Amino acid sequence: ATPLHFVPSPRQCAATAYGSAFSRAVEINSGGFRQLLVSGTASIEPGGMTVHVGDVRKQIELTMQVVGAILESRGLGFAEVSRATAYFKSGADVPVFQTWLAENELRAMPVVNTGCEICRDDLLFEIELDAIAAVA
Repeated sequence: ATPLHFVPSPRQCAATAYGSAFSRAVEINSGGFRQLLVSGTASIEPGGMTVHVGDVRKQIELTMQVVGAILESRGLGFAEVSRATAYFKSGADVPVFQTWLAENELRAMPVVNTGCEICRDDLLFEIELDAIAAVA
């Protein structure tokens, strides 16, 4: 088996389709484990445009659906997440994400929240994460 391969997003186009140069995700198979590294993911529709401008709750929901679909495409779920960093344009939006995590029974997900600039002015939330599982 190839130890490293790129993983597309079932819900978004390739980032290169709209001028960005990164992979949606990469899977590494080594030492009896599969590690999935999901790049920064945000509320972007399949054509590459930002969705839910101005609505952080809807941006969080769509982003997490997209990330969930990437995980599922590799036979993983949020339970296998080993590290996550959530980026917020406004630190005041962190409680919205914490509420989403609670509603989806993901309070224990290892995530660090940070306030910072995000790659597009109209994005309010972005997340990157890693997940790991034993090779079946």
